[in-house]
Amino acid sequence: MAKHARFSPGSLAYREVCPSFSSRPGSNAQADESTKLRECVENGSTQGLPNAQAACVIFCLQHRDAILATMQSPQVFHGIKLEITGGLTHGTADFLAVDGDRAALVNWKMDRSRVTAPEDNAQVAAYTLGVFEHFPQVNTVEASICQPRQRYIQKHTFTREGDFANLDLRIRTIIARASMRGGKRPCIPFEGCRYCRKQATCPGLINKVLPLARKCAGISIPDVVQNSDTPTPGLMSRMLDVAAIVQPWCDAVRNTATQMTLSGHDIPGYHLGYATNSGVVAQPAAIFDALPHSETSAPDDESWTGGDLPGITPEDFITACTAVDIGKLEDFFVAKAKHGFKGSMKTALSCWLTERNLVRPGERKGTICKNY
Repeated sequence: MAKHARFSPGSLAYREVCPSFSSRPGSNAQADESTKLRECVENGSTQGLPNAQAACVIFCLQHRDAILATMQSPQVFHGIKLEITGGLTHGTADFLAVDGDRAALVNWKMDRSRVTAPEDNAQVAAYTLGVFEHFPQVNTVEASICQPRQRYIQKHTFTREGDFANLDLRIRTIIARASMRGGKRPCIPFEGCRYCRKQATCPGLINKVLPLARKCAGISIPDVVQNSDTPTPGLMSRMLDVAAIVQPWCDAVRNTATQMTLSGHDIPGYHLGYATNSGVVAQPAAIFDALPHSETSAPDDESWTGGDLPGITPEDFITACTAVDIGKLEDFFVAKAKHGFKGSMKTALSCWLTERNLVRPGERKGTICKNY
């Protein structure tokens, strides 16, 4: 069994709407947090978790224990790998308990918004089908989606006699449509576009989503959105839905254009420019150690009149210096240099801080720019 399925169960809901959907590679903070919490549920431990995350794990464990309490001698599986539709796809189900001819399948969802109910959920359909295929003695599967952040559990019971054929047909149809002509199939823009790797080149987004940015559900969207221009919260909700799709598409287009230019392709009307961000303080603790310390903050009405610098508490330092603006620090020193030595002053400051490992050089990145 390959590590990752081409048509993974988690992507089937998106492919059912748009057969051209292709999952974007990589991860993000939300996905990493979900993986971490799933592992904690699997291990049955909340050790080291903040209160909010620990509460999520406990909610999941309570649901698991409630399921097991209804079974006599269950086989319990955490992260069980299932082949689905005879091997057309495969995936890893979060939790499964098998007790004779019945099974309980659970999908832990750490999302902050409600997900599709189990009876309509393509991912649940795929895993339920996999359970029926893997355990021929199982006749009923109680599938549940547990959303601890919502304190919400959705359940649905599937039967082999009544649902197997429909589940199998649904998953095979989704995969067959996604396989036909690959990426040449026309795209159907929807909210899942924000997770698709084809954003920059998708004709569906170009031809349909961009006009939606100007006209949402038949209502014109003004250039500048102000409270007086937004008659209802419902309109703003639809506008935010459009923005959530369009902004990642814009980012994807710029990134793709930059890579094309770096590869030697000329884009009419544009050129490759470079921007260097300011240096970043690498060791703020070293700066704090160099300053006079104080156990308490100085009163607001106590003004400095010369002499040693006033002391600073760790709390004041964190508040004031979450980030140090290297550009402004350069301006301060450059203003003290004579004409003709200002460039040398900036270089000297950079060397001084870099030699003491107090800053990292800014990263120079290519970016696509409009010709004027």
